[in-house]
Amino acid sequence: SLTIYVEDLNEKTLFAARHIYNLKLGSSLRSIDPKIFVSLSRQLHHLDLSDISISQMKSDSRCHLNKYRYS
Repeated sequence: SLTIYVEDLNEKTLFAARHIYNLKLGSSLRSIDPKIFVSLSRQLHHLDLSDISISQMKSDSRCHLNKYRYS
């Protein structure tokens, strides 16, 4: 398991996370590169979003995150 506190989640952030199966994103997250969801869907068994402050995220990243969560 790994908890990451980053403002911007992108492919470079998770480059070393190939063998991480449980990931928790922290409250400081503000933006997400939509390409990251391809990587996340391949490698993760569990993605914990409970600490994320959706209202503090950039609107486009919020949309990408919701699309990922509900697809």
